[in-house]
Order: sequence, then structure tokens, then C-alpha cells
Amino acid sequence: MHIRIEDTIAEADKAAVRIVMEGTHSGGGLGIPATGRRVRVAGIVMVSSAEGKLTAGWNSWDQLGLLRQVGAIPSVGASDRFLASEH
Repeated sequence: MHIRIEDTIAEADKAAVRIVMEGTHSGGGLGIPATGRRVRVAGIVMVSSAEGKLTAGWNSWDQLGLLRQVGAIPSVGASDRFLASEH
């Protein structure tokens, strides 16, 4: 798995990072056997800190897109417009 940082915004004790995760579906952790398919999923990670330490974190991933890419949910045919263009 490779995680690429696309954007970072930080203010005071919080930071938000837009990321893209790319990898190969090689395990059964999604509720289906490994497919060997390459996947690419966008996400957002937010963290807060105090005294130089992370104190909380939240993340949101395109889980529906991931499940479609590995074939766990049928795709409607259109590609994800957020991942279709390279920056």
C-alpha cells in the first residue's frame, strides 16, 4: 500500500490532509477473498494535537469506491470523477 498526500491544511492545533491510497487487494479483510486487483481510494484525515503530541484523529475513506473496485459491490459503470484526473 502507498499513501500519497495531495493537500495539507493546518491551523492552531488541527490539521487536515487529503490523501490517495493505492495498493493491491491481497487479503480478505473486506469480507471477500483477495482479488489481486489494484485499487485507488481517496480519503481525508484530520488530527488534533496538544504539547507536540497527537491527541485525536479522524478519517473518512471512499469505502464504496473501494468495494466496487474489488468487485464486492457491482459498479454502475462510471469511473470516480475525483480519481480520474491526475494532479
